[in-house]
Amino acid sequence: MSALWRRFIASNQSFMRLPLWVRVWILGGLGLVNAAALLLTHWPTGYWASWALAAIIAINLPMVLIQQGYSRALAIPHLLVWIPLCAYAALRLTATEASDGERVYAALLLAVNGTSVAFDLFDSWRWLRGDRAVA
Repeated sequence: MSALWRRFIASNQSFMRLPLWVRVWILGGLGLVNAAALLLTHWPTGYWASWALAAIIAINLPMVLIQQGYSRALAIPHLLVWIPLCAYAALRLTATEASDGERVYAALLLAVNGTSVAFDLFDSWRWLRGDRAVA
C-alpha cells in the first residue's frame, strides 16, 4: 500500500471521528451548496463560487493529507475564501441583471457560507490559541 493511499485512509478515518452533525454539515450543507456552483457557472455567482470551491479544495485537500486528518487549521483558508464570496453573493442579491434563480442561489450560498464563516472564526481562534489536535 502506498504512503499516499495510507494518508487517504487516515484522513477518512479522521473524518469519521468528527461528530455526526459536523459530517452532515460538511457533506450535506456546505458541500452540496458549494458543489452546486459547478452546475451554475452560467451565473456570475455560480462562476465565482466554482472558483472559490476549487481554491478551498486545492488548499485544504493537501492539508488534510499532510496532517492525515481534520483539524481546526482547515478553517483558516475558509475565512480567506468564503468572506469575499459572501460579500460577492450579497452584492448579487441586489444586482439588477441577476435572474431570480441566481438571487435564490446567492441567498443560499450567503446563508450556508456565512454560517460556515461563523464556525470558521471560532475554529481559527481555537487553532491560533494552540488547539492543534487532528480528529
